[in-house]
Amino acid sequence: MKLSIIVKSVGLVLVGASLNLGCNANPYVNTGTYLQQAPVPEPVQTVEFLSAPDSVEFSENVTGEVNIGSKVTFGSPIVSVVDLPRGAVFDSATQKITWKPTHDDALDRANPFAVSKTYKVRVILRSTVDDKAILKETSVFLVVNLTPGSLSVIKVDEPQFFVEGKESKAVYQVLDQDYPKGPFTIAADSRIPPGVAIAPSATDQSRFEIKYKPGVRTVINKSYNTCDADTGKVLCEKSPWGLKVVNPRGYAFLIQFNWTVLDVRQDPVVTFPESVPASGLNARFHIYAEDPNAEEQPTIVVEQPETGVVLTKVLKTTGAEEATNPSTYMQVDWVGNMPNVMNTSKVLKFKVCIGGDASAQDQLRCVLKEINVLF
Repeated sequence: MKLSIIVKSVGLVLVGASLNLGCNANPYVNTGTYLQQAPVPEPVQTVEFLSAPDSVEFSENVTGEVNIGSKVTFGSPIVSVVDLPRGAVFDSATQKITWKPTHDDALDRANPFAVSKTYKVRVILRSTVDDKAILKETSVFLVVNLTPGSLSVIKVDEPQFFVEGKESKAVYQVLDQDYPKGPFTIAADSRIPPGVAIAPSATDQSRFEIKYKPGVRTVINKSYNTCDADTGKVLCEKSPWGLKVVNPRGYAFLIQFNWTVLDVRQDPVVTFPESVPASGLNARFHIYAEDPNAEEQPTIVVEQPETGVVLTKVLKTTGAEEATNPSTYMQVDWVGNMPNVMNTSKVLKFKVCIGGDASAQDQLRCVLKEINVLF
């Protein structure tokens, strides 16, 4: 028993000795402290993209579109458009501006000569991650090209006829799509007839009035034009002329008139002494007659008295081509009169006439006069 114990002890010693043989060196090399580095992530590429044209042209009453493109890195893009003109709509789903501008949208009343009107709108990009932060912003100019509006003149009130020597009024209104209230300039396109006065309406800036008083020589009997008037067929004359109405843009509308003027035949005007003294058995006086229509030379016919003889002599006449009214100046001599009683008066009658030539419309117009001759 004792021997076996020793053997086991020896065995243990041998084993222990064998563990210490050749094992003096450390198998691991001392390299100091070892640090393990975390992997470095690649940089993230941020993308904020907003695309819109600089300007887009529109036409009146035609629908046009503006396409907008956008992209963001985080979240979804939010695009908004501010300062849109009236009638323009932005669809955030399709990112399109749609607009059908009207004529008023194209009209720049502050500048009558402008051929277009421009509207500036702002396009803003945000993200759903932070809908308060503006990522990008750009501007788009919406240009509306102008088609000039219509310009015309209509008759509000106009007489069917104008009458010589009588003032009448005609009223007209300017219809301007661009400038309904003007101001308008009215100028003659041709020679304005004498007696015409043009003035703006006191109550409406788009209206103007024409007052016309035709002169007595507007209608002359030599033309023999006839018109149906309230009094029947009368001599008349057309009076063509024109006006030009100009709006603030400088566009003009020409209005043509072809007014009808009715003739007014007046009785002759006669100047003579109502009474004249005789010189013995004779008496002399003068008669002056003129046509107030300034058209025809009057004729003077003196009746022959019961006693004595009347001698007449035309001293002077003026025709229609002269500056004064046509007239006749006559000297009348009553000779050989034998009054029954002295210091009495006798009447001498005469007639002054105008008209009555070949025209049936040129009616004979006469006045009867008488003179008292004192013996």
